[in-house]
Formats: sequence, C-alpha cells, structure tokens
Amino acid sequence: MAFVRNPTLPLAALLALAVPSLVSAETVMTRRRLGNDTEGMTYDPQRDRAYALDGDDVIAISFDDEDGGRDAPASDVSGVGFRKELDVLALDPRARGSSGGLVWVPPQRRFYVARRPPTELFAVDLAGRPQPTLQLSGLADPGSWASWEGLAWIPPDAPAHGGTIAGLGTRTTDLLSHVFYVRLDGTVEAEIVPQPGTPLERYFCGIQYWPQRPGTLLLSDCGATGVWAMDMQTGALVGDATRPLLAVPEAGDVEGIVVRKNGQIL
Repeated sequence: MAFVRNPTLPLAALLALAVPSLVSAETVMTRRRLGNDTEGMTYDPQRDRAYALDGDDVIAISFDDEDGGRDAPASDVSGVGFRKELDVLALDPRARGSSGGLVWVPPQRRFYVARRPPTELFAVDLAGRPQPTLQLSGLADPGSWASWEGLAWIPPDAPAHGGTIAGLGTRTTDLLSHVFYVRLDGTVEAEIVPQPGTPLERYFCGIQYWPQRPGTLLLSDCGATGVWAMDMQTGALVGDATRPLLAVPEAGDVEGIVVRKNGQIL
C-alpha cells in the first residue's frame, strides 16, 4: 500500500486518512508454519531410515546407496530423499512445539516425543495414531526442570542401560545437559552428569548410541564444536579432550545424530 500526499490537504488530514487503514481489524482465515525447525533425529536400522522432528511433523529420510540402503524393504521414499511421514497433531497439545527430542523404539514400533513436560514422553505409531503416554517415575526434583532435548534408543544388548531410552535433560540449577535413562515402564533408571571439567560439561542437543563402540554415546554440543563421545555408565569423556570426535563447523547447529548400521555417522 502506498500513500500519495496531496499538497492541498494539511498534514493532520493526511494522518486522519491514513491511520484508520493501519489499525483496521483483521480476521485470520488460516495459519501455516513457514520454514523449518528441525530438532531431534532417530534411526530405524531395519529399514535403514532416519527420522527427524520438524516442528509438529516427523520427516522420513531415505538412504539408498550401496553400503546400507539396498537391502532395506521397498518403500515410497526412494533414492536419497525425504518426505513427511506423520505429524503429532493428534497427540496431547503439549506434545506440539518447536524443540524437543524424537526416538524410534523398535520393540514397540512407536515414536516417543519429548517436549517440555518433565515427566511425560508422548507416543505415536507410524500411522500417526496416539499411543499411551510414557509417564516417568523416579525423576528427582522435577520442579527444577528446564527442557528436554534429544532422545536415543539403547538396544537390549548394550553393556549398560540396555533396553532404555536415553534422554538429554536440562535443569535450571546448572543449565547443563544431564543424561537420563528411562525404562519402557517409565522408571528413571539413572541420571548421569557428564564428566565435569571436560568438554562434556556443557549444553547438548543431539544424542545417539554408538553400536560400533558398545557402551558409548555420541553427543552434539549444538554445533558449537562438534560431536563428542561419552561412556554411558560413568559419564566420562571417551577420546581426546582437545578436539571433538567429529568437527562439523559448516553445519552451524547440529540438533540430531544418526548412526547407520554400516557405521556411518550423520
């Protein structure tokens, strides 16, 4: 809209003409999110497929290459591509948001989504149908909760905390990431504080189990330096404290990690 000044009208009259058009009431007909806010990532080894939590959508990402994808079952996501798999709009409204974690749990064939509520992980199946919410028990001091970030599935054969969901949680007491291990009945099995005085003493966004090095978690410090490795049971740094295991400065903001069955780390 443009206003053309008429020299025969005083300035006050021009303002009187302009202001009503600027403050007139509007009716919202529709809303749509523009852009992406991709957060947690998870992996289904059976189908060699990654999933990303993109706002309220879950995006399926296919890897069709010689090393890992050609033995996967045929699907409507082919080649190196992606598409929307489902959304979380049928879940409790508290499951919606722009941050949080996502994990695929193979034994249950369902996703869990972590948002801000400290004692609940929301569940949905591959068709987008709501599943029973995982109610956490044994979480110490939920009143100091700040937020959830990434989630990861720990396979049953892991040397520590097998068959649990590992989650990155932050408390207002220190605003640093703690790792929580949650059983599938909702019991918080352990809360681990990553080793103080090392690069693990910081805020992390991405988490993933490293099958090629059993008993080890990979953690991304949100793109600040890269991906670090942590012993699952003790919280101790694994590797060189002077540099990350993987440096990805061009990524800018690493919110999720995937470890494929062929060993590739993405």
